[in-house]
Formats: sequence, structure tokens, C-alpha cells
Amino acid sequence: MRSKILFCLALVLSGVLFGCSTAPRPRAVVDRARQYYEDYLGNCNTNEIKCLWFLQNSPNVGMEMTLNISEYTVETVRDVYNWAQQGGHTQKLSDAQVGSLKEIIGNLPASDKNTEFNRSVFVSIRDGGKVNVFQYNRRHAPSAIQRIYDIGGGYFYSGKD
Repeated sequence: MRSKILFCLALVLSGVLFGCSTAPRPRAVVDRARQYYEDYLGNCNTNEIKCLWFLQNSPNVGMEMTLNISEYTVETVRDVYNWAQQGGHTQKLSDAQVGSLKEIIGNLPASDKNTEFNRSVFVSIRDGGKVNVFQYNRRHAPSAIQRIYDIGGGYFYSGKD
């Protein structure tokens, strides 16, 4: 019995420590986390594609992927708001992958702004001097989004059963 209690306590603590707790968060914390991730998307440079979705629909655990078309690189990281960046990875893109990405971002479907922030997948690109942020329901993400993740090698879970 004691080992079961200790095991359960360890699971709860690991969830808290690694950003996976299901406990409700104060509204102010959620708002700051949202602003943090909106800033990430808005800080998209020329020839970059920034992608974001939230692990377990938690608005403080962002799964980020930044594709740099001019440098032929992809960086992926799990970014736990106000705590740590985990599992960062950088890889190179081929000419064919960069060509496909250019084609995809030129034909992204219209955003679905009715989806809850933490249940969305986002793609931001810079078009001239303006950053465009596209938002989609993660459970019904367009195939173009899955193609971006397939090319970039980033982890994307749509949440579909």
C-alpha cells in the first residue's frame, strides 16, 4: 500500500515538475503564457516559418518548430512557459524540402479563428514587412500543416483518436 501511495505521489510531482499538471492555472498565468507564445509567433523573421501547438492542450507547454528557409535548418523544442526548453533539436533541410515548403506556405488555407487558443496549431510567416499568423483547429488541421511537420521533422499530434 505504501509503495502505491509513493508511486502516485511521484506521478503527481513529475507532472508538476515537467509542465504536465492538469490542475487549473490562474487566469493571469494563462494570459501571460498566451502572450509569450503569441510573441514567439510574431517574432517571425524573413524566410522563416514558425509553428506551434500545445501538448495535452496545456497553454503553457508549447511544441515549437522554426524552419529557416534561407539557412536550410529546422529547430524543434518543447518550450514550457516560464520554466525550461526541453528536447531541442536542429537538423538540415534539403533543396527539395525547401522548395516544397515555399510552395506550401504560398498556398496556406484561411485561418480558423474560432478555435480555442490552446487547442490550435499555428503557423506564422513573414510576407514583406508583415507577419501573418495562421490558426487552425489541431484536431482538424489542414493537410498542408501536416506536410510542414513531415518536412520539418517536428512532432505533431493532432489529438485524433
